[in-house]
Amino acid sequence: MKLWKRILALVAVIIVVGMVIATFIMGITGSEYTLGMFGLTFLVVIQIFVLLMIVRLVDRHNSQTMDPNSPEDSDKNEESS
Repeated sequence: MKLWKRILALVAVIIVVGMVIATFIMGITGSEYTLGMFGLTFLVVIQIFVLLMIVRLVDRHNSQTMDPNSPEDSDKNEESS
């Protein structure tokens, strides 16, 4: 799982850097699409941030429900003893 996260993070960085460079070049050349590209770059960065937060929350939730030493499971184990 860590390998996939690293690969996806690298892909995200490459995409964002490419979009920033493209926006910069469009701004220098005076393209009419510069403002749209700027907005798109901003939205992509926010989407990546939100997705990372969601993955972190889901991962934390899964680790709590799958943990055999969690307080909820220890109560059940004490009752069965």
